[in-house]
Amino acid sequence: KSMSIQNDEIYIDPMSCTGCGKCLVGCNQRAITVNGNIDEKIMSTIKGVLSKKQVGQRMILVFLDNIGYTAADNIGVNRLSYPESIHIIKVISVNRVRPRHIKFALENGADGVFIGEFPGDLMYDEVERKIQRVKNRIEELGENPERITFSKVYIPYFSGLARKFNDFDSKIAELDEAEN
Repeated sequence: KSMSIQNDEIYIDPMSCTGCGKCLVGCNQRAITVNGNIDEKIMSTIKGVLSKKQVGQRMILVFLDNIGYTAADNIGVNRLSYPESIHIIKVISVNRVRPRHIKFALENGADGVFIGEFPGDLMYDEVERKIQRVKNRIEELGENPERITFSKVYIPYFSGLARKFNDFDSKIAELDEAEN
């Protein structure tokens, strides 16, 4: 356990901290930071990816942890393919992806957001609930919550990940067509 209360103050033990971001997401005041300012790195990466978007081009941002990233890499190693619309952003934990990142991505040109997490992660259920809250909030703001998806990702099941990418790309294409 890396977080505790000592002398009426929250203490995070840097030796046991895994960088998962649970404490960051749990702090609504954004009073907790982690070395490396990962929150701003994620935001900058989103900006960088979306800055390359061409008129008429579909862009789906995919946030994957280490396991998901390895699974995605295995897609290429095994000569499978996925749509050009897929742009993978590696994060230390998908729990580090905040609602503001998702909202920012959609408001600034992302056609969809795919978040993949290994179900063996201790926070899988918590992340799944967070994504549902984000989808509800996005809908309140007038955006289509179907543009966000959350999926289980396994290393040996990389072909399934490729299929999920293809399916989500098709779904986004259908949404684009229906909304235009």
